[in-house]
Amino acid sequence: MLDLHSTYDSTGSTDTVVTEATTGAIPANDGATTIGISPWPGAVLLSWGVTSLNGAAQAVVQTGMSGNNIFDPTNKWNHTATGTDVTAARNYLTQLGYAKGPNLVNYAQEAAGKILSHKIDAVGAGTSVGGSWAPANQGIYSITTGALTAGVYHTDAFAPTTTPPIGQYAILGTWTSNMTAGAALRFQHTDFKGAFPGYPIADCAVTDLAPNLFNGGIFSREAQGFQFVWLSSRLGIPCCPVFSIQGQGTGLNLQTIDCTGDTVTHTLNLLKVS
Repeated sequence: MLDLHSTYDSTGSTDTVVTEATTGAIPANDGATTIGISPWPGAVLLSWGVTSLNGAAQAVVQTGMSGNNIFDPTNKWNHTATGTDVTAARNYLTQLGYAKGPNLVNYAQEAAGKILSHKIDAVGAGTSVGGSWAPANQGIYSITTGALTAGVYHTDAFAPTTTPPIGQYAILGTWTSNMTAGAALRFQHTDFKGAFPGYPIADCAVTDLAPNLFNGGIFSREAQGFQFVWLSSRLGIPCCPVFSIQGQGTGLNLQTIDCTGDTVTHTLNLLKVS
């Protein structure tokens, strides 16, 4: 199962590249205790990136990864953006362990400002399936969050007026609206055994449209509503987390972390698997 953790930096950096550990901090209730280290033994980093508050003024001009797990730690990983490649959000896919210490996200912005880094690991918990781009037993539900606070996980229960039928459900992804820029979303359920599967998100009204906002991939219009399916297809492993509804209430919570005080709507895309 996937497991998402983040680091929030309320300062950021203009042009000069810094690591997330320089001025960043682990948000309360994140579950991680050390920046750059997964709380799960044997975890493998599969995806990482950053989202900043403003698509133009605070665009991300450089991203990278540093640490001794990289085969060339002296030169690190470095992606310097130019022209229309300058964006407010980036996400990369990889396969990187933690045996030799932390994997640290590096970044620089057009102008310093709030920035959120995220890492998505594969961990030994729960059950996942590959999902489907054309699900036969599909359920779509809307959840509006309370007012978010920058750098703080906001938890909202998936609690439709009428609880969906008893059974097993896979989360395919979400469409998110009313968001200023990028953020991260993760899910909590007892069936996940302590893991928090999730992904970076963008407002579905602007993804794929403005080069100074988002740069395709998991932020593409195609992936909206199907982020876990997109990750499954790109990584070659099942990434859609499965949870059970056993009676009254779903037991599923959504945790959103943003760089500002948005109030957003998540439209949850579910597949009933049994």
